[in-house]
Amino acid sequence: MTGPIDFTLVGVCSMNHRASQPVPQGLSRSQPIAAAELYDFQGERGRLAVVGDFNSAPQWDKPKRPKFANLIKRYSDVGLSSAYHRLTDEPFGTETRPTHWWRDREIDGPRLHIDYAFNPDTWAEFAALEVGGFEQWVAVAGSDHAPLILDIDLTRMPPSRAAASSREVDQK
Repeated sequence: MTGPIDFTLVGVCSMNHRASQPVPQGLSRSQPIAAAELYDFQGERGRLAVVGDFNSAPQWDKPKRPKFANLIKRYSDVGLSSAYHRLTDEPFGTETRPTHWWRDREIDGPRLHIDYAFNPDTWAEFAALEVGGFEQWVAVAGSDHAPLILDIDLTRMPPSRAAASSREVDQK
């Protein structure tokens, strides 16, 4: 996308272990991690956003298979962090605003936070975040997800910061 700064937007709708396509040897079965391995996320440092339905949460990690923890580490290594967690200061796995109502789609049923927007930390001061509610998105619209709405006003980013983000990428 282009605007005050050029950036790459990667949309995610991850099926992870339920995907019907075979996973190339050496790549993670977690599609968001495999994408980071296949595409040059490091080369996009400072101007990359990875957003969508990750179908993953720390509650599903197992001691010998910490998939979500690996995802957070891999994304952190290329300068990305979750906008929700950065802006709310809530730890992963203890989110107060779910994005998914699992199985029965009841307000008191199982609910999780499995939708994320990972972007550079430097965008945080220009961001506003909202999570759609159960009533509008699940009860009325019939989805099992409520949207994570991240509004980043990059026009407010000082030209020196935008140029620095681009230079940071060019030097890698």
